[in-house]
Amino acid sequence: YCIKDGAHEVETPIMYDYHHPSLLKYLNRFPARQYTVLSDQKRFFLRFAACFGQFLIAHDSLISYRQLPFKLYELTRYSFRREQSGEVKGLKRLRAFTMPDMHTIVKDMDQAKREFLHQLELSKELMQELDLYDSIEIALRIEENFYKENMQFYNEIRKIVEKPILVELFDKRYAYFITKFEFNFIDSKDKAAALSTVQIDIE
Repeated sequence: YCIKDGAHEVETPIMYDYHHPSLLKYLNRFPARQYTVLSDQKRFFLRFAACFGQFLIAHDSLISYRQLPFKLYELTRYSFRREQSGEVKGLKRLRAFTMPDMHTIVKDMDQAKREFLHQLELSKELMQELDLYDSIEIALRIEENFYKENMQFYNEIRKIVEKPILVELFDKRYAYFITKFEFNFIDSKDKAAALSTVQIDIE
């Protein structure tokens, strides 16, 4: 779906210098139980998402405004997260896992919202193709001020999903996104798993 939609498929490293100037601040602010490796007194970490490599590729690329939105996609066959004992669960929560990860670079908030709606429609189409859409629950997480300023945008979301939506409003941004949607699937054990998510990052 991502490649058919115009994303450039990339392959990024699974290990990075812990003290890389572009990554250290991120790691300190959003610790994610990463595995660390010591080699010759130098510290490295194993990735838990494709963000690091994709952002470094984008940083070093010459991108024209005419190429926006610009999408990078990777099926990360090796991602790692040092889950605590007792948290590891079947295929849902693992210490090593495969994850499709796409980042879209846009020129402004209007383009971000258009791309968000487009990717929401793609996600819905994929869930329908897998015959899962009727079984999923939809959630939105939204910064309160952004919600108040973009009511029409959320009306468009409502029209696309055609289902009840659980909304979480937060008054202070606690991460790098201002809004996101999640398609959650309830399994036969009444446990939830997120199948698809898209968010607008501003940091």
